[in-house]
Amino acid sequence: MNPFQIKLLVLSLFCLVSMAMLLNFSLIYKTLGNNLKNMKAGHLVWFILFLAILRIRDKTSGNLIVDNYFQLILVFFATSILVFALMRSISSLPRLNASIIFIALYAFSGIFSGFYSPMPFLSTYKALIILLCVLECLLILTYKPRYYSLEYFINLTYFFYLFLLFSFVVGLFIFPEKSIHYVNNVSLGLLQGVLIKTNPNTVGVISGILTLLFINRFFVTTKFKEKILYITFILFSLTILILAQSRTCIAAFVCSLIIVLIFNKKIVSLLILFFLGFSIFAIQNLSIYKNDLINYYKRGQSEQAFESWSGRKIAWMSTWKRFEKSPVLGYGMAAGVEYGAVSKSLIGSHMHSSYFEILLNTGLLGFIPWFLCLVVVSKNILKRLLIPPDWFDKKMKAFHIEVSSLLIFFLIRSIAGTTFAYFDFTFIFYACFILYSVVIMQNAEEALQL
Repeated sequence: MNPFQIKLLVLSLFCLVSMAMLLNFSLIYKTLGNNLKNMKAGHLVWFILFLAILRIRDKTSGNLIVDNYFQLILVFFATSILVFALMRSISSLPRLNASIIFIALYAFSGIFSGFYSPMPFLSTYKALIILLCVLECLLILTYKPRYYSLEYFINLTYFFYLFLLFSFVVGLFIFPEKSIHYVNNVSLGLLQGVLIKTNPNTVGVISGILTLLFINRFFVTTKFKEKILYITFILFSLTILILAQSRTCIAAFVCSLIIVLIFNKKIVSLLILFFLGFSIFAIQNLSIYKNDLINYYKRGQSEQAFESWSGRKIAWMSTWKRFEKSPVLGYGMAAGVEYGAVSKSLIGSHMHSSYFEILLNTGLLGFIPWFLCLVVVSKNILKRLLIPPDWFDKKMKAFHIEVSSLLIFFLIRSIAGTTFAYFDFTFIFYACFILYSVVIMQNAEEALQL
């Protein structure tokens, strides 16, 4: 497909989404009104921190200390509101949960790494933002009823992602030559964010998460107009996911989609999905499409690059050797790789794996609490996917399926991408997972009490 065909396809889907939104205008207007009315200081802090992520960084210099001054101003503003709100809610603060303690310890390990990091201010700054997110989680837990406050918090994060998705599309029409990156032998150009600078993998994460969200809510709703809205959004976000060509995100999406179908009891849809997948690779008449799919999945890479997982295997082996030289402390949070503390040749890069990234940058001192937090959160959420609490009604069960499928998506993505490591587009959802795991461990009286 050439750029014109891609723009025409996306424009057509965008028009369908717009018409579906007009059809559901009263519902959207009412929902936005209720959300604005229920917004509190903690939600305002979350909105400001999200704006702080939307930055353009200059990675051409290894001497960069912070991302930019605008982000510093926003973080300072958010911190001021957060501290003031916590002081007013000090009597309502909950007892610390294990997952919150572990992620706080990870933040403290980053602060400690500032003492030996080659870029001490950067490491401390990155860790302090994570600690700020921990305090934000505590503030959200002071709002009652906790379950519905958390649901609002997660929906606000969905709104952030939807805003990013639309920014990708707008950038495609304003700067098509920059939005679509072509490489050799690739059938589609790799879609990346331009207005809000993001690489194709981030575009894949955002669009994959939203597609899962819309699919789950399409199954849950019984209203015809809402089904039309969700099906148009599914086609729209799924197209963006395909154009991004993020292989890990596509694999994570398929695995998470299976979870959504199974637990929503859509066995027929699941069988159709398996049949289509089997047909593409088995039926000889579809061999031409099979070759196109293989070329799509390779993204124009040579056999050597493809088999090395785009150089990930080499990077991970190199990371392990460097980790063995400093296994306990690492090389400094966020400074080990991205800013050249380990190797000047790796400036502006990362290890393409959350596990290797954290092992290298904060060593076992940071990896152990970070990993324990991930285990506790995953266990609490996935266990209740299999055995829902007694106080879950039908709507809560559907919401839990949604959250669980998104968690699985991020867990798969964390293997080959830097997920949940630092404050970014993925970490804002990690805070949602942590909070959600805390709330669903409570009983009905604690979670739903006014």
